[in-house]
Amino acid sequence: MCHRRRCQRKVADLKTHKAYMSLVSQRNDESSCGLSGCDQERWGQCSHCDGVFCSDHLQRRSRTATRRGRSTREPVSLCDHCWRRMDLWSKV
Repeated sequence: MCHRRRCQRKVADLKTHKAYMSLVSQRNDESSCGLSGCDQERWGQCSHCDGVFCSDHLQRRSRTATRRGRSTREPVSLCDHCWRRMDLWSKV
């Protein structure tokens, strides 16, 4: 395993993400919004983690994607958890 600070942050984030996804999956299996304590109806799916959330916990955002060597902005639906992780995972 790499000992660079960014790589160590990614390892720690991955553990947190797995725990988060376990909770989201359990709540989605119960037909609930992926966030604990939310009793609103499920509304849409996160473009990154595939969790299903209510409209308050899923936001339309914009990300930069590289396709065929060109960078473009594209709309995505992201939960706050995935949005916060994007900066860490967008760099090598």
